[in-house]
Amino acid sequence: MELIVGIEQNKQEEEILGIILSEIKEKTVVINFQDKVEEYVRSSKPSVVLIAVDPNEKDHLDYVRKLKTHPITRDIPVIALLQKEKVDQNFTLVYKRIGFHDYIVKPIKKVTLENKINEALGSLKEIKPKSNRYVEIERKNKKSIFSFNSHLTKHVLPELKNLLTPPFLKSIQSDFIAIDLRNIPDLPLEEAMILEKLLALFGANRTSLVAGKHMGVLISSTNIQDKAEIFMSMAEFDTYVEKQLDP
Repeated sequence: MELIVGIEQNKQEEEILGIILSEIKEKTVVINFQDKVEEYVRSSKPSVVLIAVDPNEKDHLDYVRKLKTHPITRDIPVIALLQKEKVDQNFTLVYKRIGFHDYIVKPIKKVTLENKINEALGSLKEIKPKSNRYVEIERKNKKSIFSFNSHLTKHVLPELKNLLTPPFLKSIQSDFIAIDLRNIPDLPLEEAMILEKLLALFGANRTSLVAGKHMGVLISSTNIQDKAEIFMSMAEFDTYVEKQLDP
């Protein structure tokens, strides 16, 4: 299931967008433009971003430009949500140059929104992964983060077994360990079940999962919460670590 993030400018529009998105099959989150959106989008790595913009507001367009130039978020399709009176000929000519994948004029119709999201999701299949490794490891500030970039059974598990040698496991035994699942293209139930066995490779270390769009299948279809902390975004994991270090 994909994660769709909606960004609105005020509480009323936020509630309206939330109601519409609740009727589509994908996992959705709606936040306010003021709520540290840049940090949230980078850490949750959604598949599509819907953002309400005023083409006459420079900070709105600057945020989208920043989103489309950052290495973590540049490949995420961004769909503009526009008030009818704000749409002019100039915007319809330059919106792709700014960084938008598409735009929708309010009031939003569910069918139109679904079609635009599905088209944006289809465009993602044409983007090749940036990394040629199935497992990437980053150690910093008493945290060891394992990013999985492919399917678990075929690619990740064999590589992980080679990486997790006894000396290496000993070297990270005092770290907070996180497994970042957000780059995995999909997580069918059988792969989710594999995760429970995979956690055993880390021995006695308490391991956290940064699930992103895979949160739903992990919570609803496995008992993995008994063995690991589960977070939607890396920012949530970072906050958890900070609280553990400074209770």
